Amino acid sequence: MRHRVLFFGIFITMAFPFLSQSQMFTLVDESKALVVLVDNTLSAIPGYPLLDCPGLYTYKTPDRTYFAQSQDILDRFKACRNLQKTACDKTQAQRQLQKEQEDNLRLEFSHIFTEQEKRIEAEQLAEKLEQLSLENPLLRQQTENTMSSHLEYLNQRGRIGMQKFFGQHYAKPMVGFTRLQNDQAPGFPGHILSTLRQFIQRLKESHPKIFKNLDSICDETVRKKGDVNSDRLVAKNLRKIYDGLFQNLSDEDVREFTKEFSVSLHEAFSLSISDKLKFWPLHDSHLVQSIEERFYPNAKKAEIARTFQRVKEKIITYVERSAEGKSQDVSQARQVLNGIDLYWPMERMGQEGFTGNYLQSMVTSENAAYSSENNRIKINVPYLSAPLWKQMWTLSHEIGHAIDLSSNRIPEFWKHLKACFEKKGFEETQMGETFSDWLAAEILMEFLKEPSLSLSESEKREAVLTSVWLCRAAEEQELMDPLTGNPDVHPPDWKRINTILRAHPYFNQLFGCASSPSYCSGELP
Repeated sequence: MRHRVLFFGIFITMAFPFLSQSQMFTLVDESKALVVLVDNTLSAIPGYPLLDCPGLYTYKTPDRTYFAQSQDILDRFKACRNLQKTACDKTQAQRQLQKEQEDNLRLEFSHIFTEQEKRIEAEQLAEKLEQLSLENPLLRQQTENTMSSHLEYLNQRGRIGMQKFFGQHYAKPMVGFTRLQNDQAPGFPGHILSTLRQFIQRLKESHPKIFKNLDSICDETVRKKGDVNSDRLVAKNLRKIYDGLFQNLSDEDVREFTKEFSVSLHEAFSLSISDKLKFWPLHDSHLVQSIEERFYPNAKKAEIARTFQRVKEKIITYVERSAEGKSQDVSQARQVLNGIDLYWPMERMGQEGFTGNYLQSMVTSENAAYSSENNRIKINVPYLSAPLWKQMWTLSHEIGHAIDLSSNRIPEFWKHLKACFEKKGFEETQMGETFSDWLAAEILMEFLKEPSLSLSESEKREAVLTSVWLCRAAEEQELMDPLTGNPDVHPPDWKRINTILRAHPYFNQLFGCASSPSYCSGELP
């Protein structure tokens, strides 16, 4: 370090004639911790290779190069400029390992769950097709049997009987027990029309008049789908198509059409059931318990539960301390905060929305999520291995949703924060997330300021950087909700970190930042 400081002094001396084109910055708490900002054009001056200085820590931008005496100083300087990028760059390798862990968990979960899923799917398919066969006597459990039953009916009743059967059973918007996927979507043919069109297309050369007529009916049906009373039009046009096929084709073509249609229809029903299986409630307690025991070790659950309890107690204390001298009732907030708890798969089983997909997300996606319906926080498996300070920030954020600005439990003395967040550019729909980010920043700093915390200043800075996990770049973030067209409830990651956490006074003190974004204080202005 002594040699590095010596070289730094020599560097300053050599560069002095040119520093009129440069700037010198000092972190506010260490006058000796100089960061030199040099215009990159100086690198082209013969005899002054300023961009390749051994012993100094360098940070380059398109038009500037920053030199520092230590990596810690440089990290602090970069964090003051762009906290999100600095933190995410620092944890990139760790986040890559996390992604690999999630991929491995996904494979392991699939191995355990797939066989069970196949069994459930087979049972559900059999049950649904049995129900459906009460309405449609030609449907069977297997595709080949369904095709055979249709061909047998054709042999017995002839084309006129088959034509009537199609008009009765296959011209309904509701085919059997369910709408086939996308069959009613405006401008999209859907499964039945697509099957019909494929067959009709083959008539273009052999039966051009029939093709032209039926193809125009298909076009009209697709155009009109989704309109008011379109169900009636779809049914009418489907019957026209069936009539055109059964009345004008040869016996061989009618037989071929019946085979193709019945096979395609059965496959569509099976696929529809398979897709819906992902959203059917999961009630197999043996499967859920075995997955919880495998992926949620008791030691890990106990560890995260202890961290959760520490965070919850800190938030309750923070709320009560903030209420002192304000003569405002916080009993409702205290009650909901005291009642909040974690839940695991076995506790979630049997409740609405607990499906195979939901269980898979709990095992394979790093996340935690608050549910206002039951005042519980869901903990996903990868999150159990997250760094402690990342867990603390996230738990603080999720607990914050219990009393955030979108709820009716927000303490009165914090309602002014909404106006402050709006001045920072956050949307009305984002107030819940922004408040929870704000509370998480407050609680994180409360922990770091504890006199009993045995961490050095450098270790505290490291804790702040490892707490940041919102690492999507601005161009990678979806800013609008595709369903409502409103701004996404989650603000862009960079904005959440660089205008909320970055603005906290203790962050500026800890990192020595000479300037700061405006801070939204919990105290009334």
